[in-house]
Amino acid sequence: EIIGSKTSEKYKDREDHLEYRSVTFVPSSKEKRNTSDLEFKDIHFKCGKILSMVQKFGLNPELPAEDQIRETVFDIERGDVYIYYHYKDGKITAKEKPYKRKDLINNSSAVDDMNNKETEESALQQEQKKIHEMEIDCHHQINAQEESALTEKEARVTKEKEIMSNRLNNDQEVIFKDILEKSYYDKARDKMKQGKKKEEEDTGKEQEKDFLYPILEKLRFTEISELTQEQAMEVKNVALQRLKERLLIRAQIIQSRLEQETKALQDAFQSLKRKGDHTTTEDEHEYEKKVTAANFKIEILTERAS
Repeated sequence: EIIGSKTSEKYKDREDHLEYRSVTFVPSSKEKRNTSDLEFKDIHFKCGKILSMVQKFGLNPELPAEDQIRETVFDIERGDVYIYYHYKDGKITAKEKPYKRKDLINNSSAVDDMNNKETEESALQQEQKKIHEMEIDCHHQINAQEESALTEKEARVTKEKEIMSNRLNNDQEVIFKDILEKSYYDKARDKMKQGKKKEEEDTGKEQEKDFLYPILEKLRFTEISELTQEQAMEVKNVALQRLKERLLIRAQIIQSRLEQETKALQDAFQSLKRKGDHTTTEDEHEYEKKVTAANFKIEILTERAS
């Protein structure tokens, strides 16, 4: 957005295949507007005079490319309208159709009169009416988007005032409950710490438990009140062997997970690298998310391995 001059929006996965819409305008007052001017409800200057509106559309693979509109330019200031179509497969040129905005408006009024008189429209009149309706819809959607942005802005301002009020009151419970929110990673770390704390508490409660009993039972030493040195060494060797097996299994699991996360990180880097100059900002953000997530998992696994 260029405040006081231009606003643009990008879209994805819309049914009408709209990918981009922008409006260029100048701040103005309602008193100075002409009847042919289009009003823009700018959230910064309240009212603006639209100079031009542009829309860009993606391809619908189910329809012929050459019959689909690629871009519409409504030059309100000069009174011109330009319609650009998509390229047909194997062609290096595409259709372009210029219109005079005044003719479109007059035609639309004439068509309405014809409809009232039940007179059949010509193909050209239908086409011009469709283009004019696209301009009306574009204008409506632009203002609707701006109204939505205004609502969001007002809600944000209200929330900011509420936050400032809570901070001034210095109510710690409210601050951490309603204002501050821990990240996903901090929550995961807290959960892990709570698990460790609970494990330590449970260990403290079970101090009286005899961990050697399963081994003594296996070796059939439970009925012996006092073990000989040879029997004690046998118990020790079995206990150490079991501990070694558990540690090896745990290490293997952690190592396997570490290798998986490292490979995922390398794959993400190679995928971004292959795109080269075609890398978009969205691709970079997605890569950063993957790196952050992978580093977090690697950190947790490393901590568990230590």
